[in-house]
Amino acid sequence: MGQNMLNSPQESSLRITLFQAEEAVESLIELIGGKKNFSSLTKVRNDLSTSEIDFILKELREVLVFIREISGSFNLNLTPDVVDLRRRIRAATTVIWKDLEESKSDQLKRYGNVNEGLREALDPQLEKIIKKIMNIWSVVEKQRRNA
Repeated sequence: MGQNMLNSPQESSLRITLFQAEEAVESLIELIGGKKNFSSLTKVRNDLSTSEIDFILKELREVLVFIREISGSFNLNLTPDVVDLRRRIRAATTVIWKDLEESKSDQLKRYGNVNEGLREALDPQLEKIIKKIMNIWSVVEKQRRNA
């Protein structure tokens, strides 16, 4: 149907959008089904009725069908992107590192006055996490530099 209607950048953009939508929908299905937790910092409280859950799951599954139909119509699934785990880990750790750096006491000043003791209480703890994230990043990055 939609074959040969997209140029290469358009195809790439559509592929990325559909990938992200598919990933988000599958994540919601897992979350609603109780197979996924957010984090130790967030507890999901189910405030939906059984009929609402059933409806939402039905709609989400249909969204997945539509995504796959679009993907097929535009031949996006003929050559699925292969993303190396190393690349996904490198991307994720880069984002985590950036977010953690932006959560240090000096950066929190953009939200208002910072308690004098915050640097001592928070920054060393964030540094421990950053060090672990950077250790992981260096493993996946080392192979890339050697290639």
